[in-house]
Amino acid sequence: MAGLLVCYQLPELPPLSWYLLPLLPALLLPRWRLPIATAVLGMAIAQLDAHDRLADRWPPQRHGELHQLHGWVAAFPEQQGRVTRFVFHPGQRGFPQRIRVAHYGRAAAMSLPAPGSCLSVQLALRSPGGSQNPGGFDYERWLFSEGLGATGSVREWRPCDADERAQHAASALRRLADWRGQVRERLLGASAHPARAFAAALLVGDRSGLSDQQWLLFRKTGTAHLVAISGLHLGLLATASYFGVLLLLRVAPGALLRRWPAPQLAMAGSALVAILYAGLAGFALPTLRALLMLLAVQASLLWRRQLRPSQILLGVAVLILLFDPVAVLAPGFWLSFGAVAVILWVVVGRRQRPLPGLLKLQLAVSVGLLPLSLLLFQGASLVGPLANLLAIPAMAVLLPALLLASLLQGLLPVLGAPLLQLMLDALQIFELGLAQLADWRALGWLPVSISLPQAIAAAFGTALLILPRGLPLRALGLIAALAAIVPPPELPMGVAQLTVLDVGQGSAAVIRTRNHAMVFDAGPAYPQGFDAGRDVVLPYLRQQRLARLDRLMLSHEDRDHRGGAAALTAEFGLRRTPCVAGEQWRWDQVQFAVLHPPADASWQGNNASCVLRVSGAGWTVLLPGDIERRGEQALLQRHGDELRADLLLAPHHGSATSSSAAFLAAVAPDWVIYSAGWRHRFGHPHADVVERYRRAGVRQLNTASSGAIEVRLGAQGPQISEFRQRRRIWHRRAGD
Repeated sequence: MAGLLVCYQLPELPPLSWYLLPLLPALLLPRWRLPIATAVLGMAIAQLDAHDRLADRWPPQRHGELHQLHGWVAAFPEQQGRVTRFVFHPGQRGFPQRIRVAHYGRAAAMSLPAPGSCLSVQLALRSPGGSQNPGGFDYERWLFSEGLGATGSVREWRPCDADERAQHAASALRRLADWRGQVRERLLGASAHPARAFAAALLVGDRSGLSDQQWLLFRKTGTAHLVAISGLHLGLLATASYFGVLLLLRVAPGALLRRWPAPQLAMAGSALVAILYAGLAGFALPTLRALLMLLAVQASLLWRRQLRPSQILLGVAVLILLFDPVAVLAPGFWLSFGAVAVILWVVVGRRQRPLPGLLKLQLAVSVGLLPLSLLLFQGASLVGPLANLLAIPAMAVLLPALLLASLLQGLLPVLGAPLLQLMLDALQIFELGLAQLADWRALGWLPVSISLPQAIAAAFGTALLILPRGLPLRALGLIAALAAIVPPPELPMGVAQLTVLDVGQGSAAVIRTRNHAMVFDAGPAYPQGFDAGRDVVLPYLRQQRLARLDRLMLSHEDRDHRGGAAALTAEFGLRRTPCVAGEQWRWDQVQFAVLHPPADASWQGNNASCVLRVSGAGWTVLLPGDIERRGEQALLQRHGDELRADLLLAPHHGSATSSSAAFLAAVAPDWVIYSAGWRHRFGHPHADVVERYRRAGVRQLNTASSGAIEVRLGAQGPQISEFRQRRRIWHRRAGD
């Protein structure tokens, strides 16, 4: 595991000969030969796997090419409003094996494609890319770990003709996808029940029908794991089927039981049920990890091997990582093994009464996984322990009954249909119960973000805290656990930090002083899609431990500047601040002044953009929104020498209609930052503008290639860091 993690921290894949260097100490330290050798093995496995994944990627120089492809749909399509997304396996050579495609607009020409169906699609292929921001979701890492070599926009689609279908052999993966689709449609396709989407998630792992409100409910109550088929679901079904087989064996012929003991037959039956259920989930990697863990435990019991629980746990981890090295990057991997480790830590060697023991175990798991939750999800649900204490026993009854009802629906509809209806009603009541818990505002979602070192210290502390009472180390555990709430260092007076966030084609910036913070522009937002306020700005504010905002100022009304404002106003309960020339305020010895537009409302469109100047002792920053030449000329006439700045956020993303020579001469910046989308159709910044800044000796940065750009503004001048400089092997290079 250590070897895998080391490889995944590298910015580039080194030559395989590089891995010989760690073996040299092993020759001198015999006791360390095995640990060093296995670590090097892990590094080499990760290297080979990553090489194959990167070789399957669509090259950046071919970004945007249009191709007619035919292939098959890998999983259930996701539909959100006018957007339909699915994973596509093309049948032609020379293309990535898995492509995440999106169709924008109404799918009126045909119904949603079923898993395993053959399609002919016209695709605009894109090389994997995504925004890079502190605290934000790493979309490029997700594409890498899912084996998605490209993304694409569907221009048109149609079912394959006979010749195209004949070119696609009925692979095991395609047959599995087709079977899951048939099962889902046969069991739930005709139902209009409100719990239909929840049932589809539990039965076949199809979460595409869950609404945003349902996801928010599961997140608030800490029960999102219930709709991702994992070890919990397999364990509940295996346990129920084990006792179910034991009951059936009571009427079995005696000869059968004389040959095989009833517990062994029940164990084998529960394993078959678990495998069947994992197949219904599409053998997704989280489900496969849980299945391997369950089968390893059952095998050790059947073979009557005296293995310690820790040996089983680590052995399963090794098997999973050999099969799928990138599993070590998945939050679910750490949460699954972390939960089992906490259970073993609490249960092994201790005797407790059932009910108090169950309560203590639930509390221990919640506390033990708290550092992971704060690290991975920037928060934790305070009502989660209570919600799970009630939800997990309920799911132990509902899930086996739902699976049984679904099977009967296909085999014996007279019995299956009413039982399935009853189970759907029960799931609806289950959701209503969660909604009641989610309304407990005093125990809602706690938004706290911690760093990796803080998470490690907190995990060590919580491990000590859940030791048996009376051990002296528990006090040390409390001290270590408090590392998670250590506040970040404060900015000195007169110093500010400007962060230009990477929101694609748009603009969003956060300005911090010692005791205050504001957002200038909130980035774009699209219906049923990317929302920069929700997906970029809020995670960044949480990562910076900013619990409140003092101002939200939008430069103008274009969607790429104001789209994310709704998420910010909902989170912080504040209103956007109007922007009128002449307004000034002072925070922590840092001066803020609005230079444009005047209050006479004579300006419209881009030239009505707010222009904000921020200055301290010996430094100035100018944020001009999307003003164009006319607006620049008005600024020159009214303010002249006051426009001088050390750093300039490029007007209108560096378009050809802005950054005039006269404006550039008046501002005379040392640095200019473009906030633009990577390979966006608008082509910002324009080549003439880039050349103009170059001739003036201005150093230029672009969020499209740098990711988020953090600037510390003090007496020493701008100190700049680019978030994409922290690249890993799955990130595109800055020059691509």
